[in-house]
Amino acid sequence: MPYTRLPHRVVIQSITRTEFEGGAYTTSWATASTEWANVQYDASASKETYDQEKKQQMTMFKVIMRQDVTLTNKQRLLYNGDILVVEDEGDPTNRGRMKTIKCRLENT
Repeated sequence: MPYTRLPHRVVIQSITRTEFEGGAYTTSWATASTEWANVQYDASASKETYDQEKKQQMTMFKVIMRQDVTLTNKQRLLYNGDILVVEDEGDPTNRGRMKTIKCRLENT
């Protein structure tokens, strides 16, 4: 049952590395956990930039989660089929019951 202030389900993924004989390896993403969250578009942090005369859009989101959820900038979130890259892990001092995580929408 979702907490009314955390109406969305997000999947936390961690990167995994599989090594083969001869030293070759492959990396992939594995599901670490599924958590309740409140995902909000952050218009004030979103911006457009130009890279090599090409317009790039950076779409930012604020994700509010329970404080006890472990999340690092080496992980990513899946939400409604979109990939959200963790930019800021939230409050490192663990003050309060909730933390706000700043995420960037990955352009695929």
